[in-house]
Amino acid sequence: MTKSTVDGWLSKGRPIPIVKRILIGQLMEANSGEDALHSLSGSIDLNSVTCVACPIMPDDRALIEGAARVEGLTIEEFIRRAGLREASSILKDVENPV
Repeated sequence: MTKSTVDGWLSKGRPIPIVKRILIGQLMEANSGEDALHSLSGSIDLNSVTCVACPIMPDDRALIEGAARVEGLTIEEFIRRAGLREASSILKDVENPV
């Protein structure tokens, strides 16, 4: 979530998506930067859809966003696909060792 996204929610009076509200609440409850990172890690279950929060450093985010842009995906879509691809590869190797 970028500053401009939050500014848009506040200036236009648009509703803040529920997952973002939960994450913002967790961040506000944290006492320090390290606590904030820890509190944002984890998962939230919304109507049988699990949303996972994974804090990343700005340089890593820029790299991932660049790759997502090339693929025509949002950063969330890109991370989801990459995670599923990696998990499938690992499990395939475990199930069919060489």
